[in-house]
Amino acid sequence: MTEQAGISIQQIVEKVWLSIAERRLRPGVQLKEGQMAAIFDVSRARIRQALAALEREGLVTIIPNRGAFVCQPTVDEARDVFTIRRSVESRVVARIGASVTKADLARLRSHVAQERTANANDATTDIIKLSGGFHLLLAEISGSDFLFGMMRDLISRTSLITAVYRNTARFNCGPDEHAEIVDAIAAVPSVAQRGLATETDPLALSAPPPNAATDGGSLALDAGKLDQLEEFARSLTRRRIFGLLDLNLRGSGLFGGMKLDARLREHIDGMRFEDLPKPFVCVATEIRTGHEIWLSSGSLVTAMRASYALPGVFEPVTCNGRVLVDGALVNPVPVSACRAHEQQLVVAVNLHYDLFGRAAVIKHDAGELAPEKFARGEAERQPTDMRLGITGVMVEAFNIIQDRISRSRLAGDPPDMSLQPKLSHIGLTEFHRADEAIRIGYQTTMAQIGEVTRLQSVLA
Repeated sequence: MTEQAGISIQQIVEKVWLSIAERRLRPGVQLKEGQMAAIFDVSRARIRQALAALEREGLVTIIPNRGAFVCQPTVDEARDVFTIRRSVESRVVARIGASVTKADLARLRSHVAQERTANANDATTDIIKLSGGFHLLLAEISGSDFLFGMMRDLISRTSLITAVYRNTARFNCGPDEHAEIVDAIAAVPSVAQRGLATETDPLALSAPPPNAATDGGSLALDAGKLDQLEEFARSLTRRRIFGLLDLNLRGSGLFGGMKLDARLREHIDGMRFEDLPKPFVCVATEIRTGHEIWLSSGSLVTAMRASYALPGVFEPVTCNGRVLVDGALVNPVPVSACRAHEQQLVVAVNLHYDLFGRAAVIKHDAGELAPEKFARGEAERQPTDMRLGITGVMVEAFNIIQDRISRSRLAGDPPDMSLQPKLSHIGLTEFHRADEAIRIGYQTTMAQIGEVTRLQSVLA
């Protein structure tokens, strides 16, 4: 069969999405590959790709040996999705309010005018696309690719939810509400933020209680620097990473860390723990004694440098008479630090969850070593793809230590909940893959957001 050149996978996805939003495809309906291939005049392989894309957007469930079905979100799932969308949209508008231009406002008002035209003409397809498009336009103007991707995912899910539960003829929020948001952005950004929270969260939930934090991402959020951290991480390439490493062959680490120190100071120079709105702890290890050190007062730059000083890779940090290195050496997932700050709910992020096979005990035969072969340089050589340099050996050793200690510490003091992104394919030094890591982290959190909400409700 010859496929239509103009029918792409994305076009198939959009047509199915519109059919769901318009209630022509009801939740639970099976999407049969053969029928869809005939309707779109394409191969089954292309239909399977489109169904896989719809599953990633949360619109379709694929059950092995049974087929693909339109999702049937529960009321609890609907609450979770709208709760997350409220937070994301509030963040989008907060970013816009700091840098909105007249050109941005003109784009928004032009979009609202298109919505009014579609409503006047009763153009259902255009109404649905433009309604979601307004929120995507807000995310685009915010300048964050990450927020834009999150909004695209959330709009798909909320469209399905409104199609299932809304019992009025109106499909989505309309141009009147959007016009009010645009006016609020132009006048007082914080008013717009509250308006979006109301519009996108008809099933309101209470905010989580403040928690003690023990990682750099939480510090960036507390210090209002999360956007800069994200932008910096996504901009990293192999070449840029190398440019940030100052080789130091005479010190206690391969790299001095002063270039990274300078980047830190660009954003948080002069900031102290006491300046943060929430409790924050940096965990370090005293290299001479092996003591676990909790840094919770004083200079943030010093504490952050100590907490990422990977032994042998970065120079240790001398702090008030103690020589400190990375805290992951003794406590990779510091649940105990949060418990000590009297937090009722501790959610941990375990980055070593899918490093399988590192705890095995293997019986192995020790072959004879021939000293004369070493002298002639004829010793057994490893295949090229198995060779490790000095840094590689240190990093792999550190991974093994972290994995073993994580298992032991989490068994003795487990968190109330663990988020376990599958990151084993991303190396410890592959910072240039930040975009991929952020996406996996978001997907992992979204998959568990129902459980997070349930834990919050228990403590409310």
